[in-house]
Amino acid sequence: MAALRIREATPDDRDALGRLWQELMRFHAVLDPDEYAVKDEALPVWLDWLDSNITSDSSALFVADAQGEVVGYVLGKEGERPPVYADRRLGEIHEISVTHAWRRRGVGRRLVAALLGWFGERHLTRIRVSAAARNPTSNAFWQAMGFQPCMNSMRRLIASGP
Repeated sequence: MAALRIREATPDDRDALGRLWQELMRFHAVLDPDEYAVKDEALPVWLDWLDSNITSDSSALFVADAQGEVVGYVLGKEGERPPVYADRRLGEIHEISVTHAWRRRGVGRRLVAALLGWFGERHLTRIRVSAAARNPTSNAFWQAMGFQPCMNSMRRLIASGP
C-alpha cells in the first residue's frame, strides 16, 4: 500500500475533490435516485461551494493523499443549534468520500480522526453526521466510529402545483 498522508485540502486539490464528489454522488444515486438526483451543472456549483469552504475559518476540509493522489476527503463545519439549548455549538460532518479502490483500508477512519481533532481544538464536543438510510455500510461505519442515532430524518415526496 502506498504511503498515505492526511492533510488539509488546498485549492490545488479542487479537480481531484470534484472527481471524488462525483463518485460519491453516483454511488448514492444508485441507492436512492429520488434523493440524490442532481442537475446537469451540479459539479461546477459544488466546486464553487467547495471553494468557499476551503477558505472559511468555520470549515475544515481534510484529504487523504497517497503519494500525490487524493483518494478521499472529509468536510466538517462549526454549527449552532437554536438558542433554546444549553449546548448550542456543534460540529457537523457534511461529507466524506473515499475512492472505491481505497475503501476498507482505514482511510475513512483517519480522515474522521483528523476532523474530530479539528473540532476538539475548537472545543466542540457535540458532533453530528447524517447518513443515508439506504446505505447500511455508511451507517455501520459511523457507528463503528462511536456515533449513535439521535434522531430520524424522514421525507415525503408530493406533487407540486395544481
